Amino acid sequence: MHKIKDYRIIYIIMCLLIPTAASYLNPIISLYLSEVLHFTSQKIALTFIVTPVILVLVVFLCGKISDKGFSRRRIILISAIFGVITNFIFMSEPSELTLFLALVPCYALSQVAFSQIFASAREYSVQYMTSSLGFTTFLRSLASVAWVAGPPISYFLITNVSYDALFILCASVYSTAGITAITMLPEMKDIAKANSRSVEGIKIFNQNIITLFVSTVLMYTAFSSYLNTMPLYLIYELNLDKDVPGYMFSLSAFLEIPIMMLCIRFAKKAGLKKVIASGVICQLVYLTVLPHINTTVQILISSILPAMFIGTVSTMGMVLFQELLPKLPGQATSLFLNGCTSGIIIGGAVIGLSETGHYKVIYYLGSILTLIALALLYKVRKPEEIR
Repeated sequence: MHKIKDYRIIYIIMCLLIPTAASYLNPIISLYLSEVLHFTSQKIALTFIVTPVILVLVVFLCGKISDKGFSRRRIILISAIFGVITNFIFMSEPSELTLFLALVPCYALSQVAFSQIFASAREYSVQYMTSSLGFTTFLRSLASVAWVAGPPISYFLITNVSYDALFILCASVYSTAGITAITMLPEMKDIAKANSRSVEGIKIFNQNIITLFVSTVLMYTAFSSYLNTMPLYLIYELNLDKDVPGYMFSLSAFLEIPIMMLCIRFAKKAGLKKVIASGVICQLVYLTVLPHINTTVQILISSILPAMFIGTVSTMGMVLFQELLPKLPGQATSLFLNGCTSGIIIGGAVIGLSETGHYKVIYYLGSILTLIALALLYKVRKPEEIR
């Protein structure tokens, strides 16, 4: 029992460290590209297209080889190292060539750790705990805890200190995560070997999985195009204070935590699909009303709607993939994250629509895509049991 308790603590630490690093860096990338590298909207869109393309390939490859027995904690270590490298390249204010040839691949590789942590946690919880759903949801809520403090800290640093100070802080978090992973995470060798023997012949892509994947892509296309343009929209189009995006991201992350905890109870009673659908509906409402609100108070109050989307979909969506592919936790988690990432790719292209003169057209398009995603989600066959 002592070992199990120790491992739980390590998963908790890892699910705070990796999301914390992401919460420092991800919210300011579009602003960094605009203010420091002086990218146009089209170049920013291109960056958000190229990066996820590489990420999709890397995450899927890592998920496949890890399910066949390759050490997950080594993958997490390598990913963390690339996270450190990414921040140092950011500090150098790279040229366009360096950005696309070096920075983008390193950034994509730094994002692999997240899926591997949850795949490892899935294996651990199924083997040693009574509720995999409860443990996964708890760990996902910790990621939201990291996002409560992260964006305000990042915006404070870039506003009052410098971008370099933020990059140094982010690199130190990645370093700590890498060291923790390689020295303290359980290897789960027995489970990995058992899985590698039992997964032969399993068909990953069936109609159910493909429908869920496409639905995920569409809903995250809408979400990512909103998320990446929000700082620019609030600051440049609505002329709000530069700190407002950080407060908004932080408030949404704070609200996600109790939402995720409630999801455990509702998912077991009502089913995963209904819980996920409720979050998708919230995003549909949010993107529909967003172009019609323009004050700081209205923006902050409306933050509960994207919080509902993330609080339900980011956890329950991942669990739904895992329940549909119970013997392939790495590839199931990777499929969910690749669906999200594929949405980011398309969302990056959608950002280019801001060249029409305003960002509102992006949010109207997002509401249409979200509605289609909701219809596809309805067609997904729910798993018989939630573990």
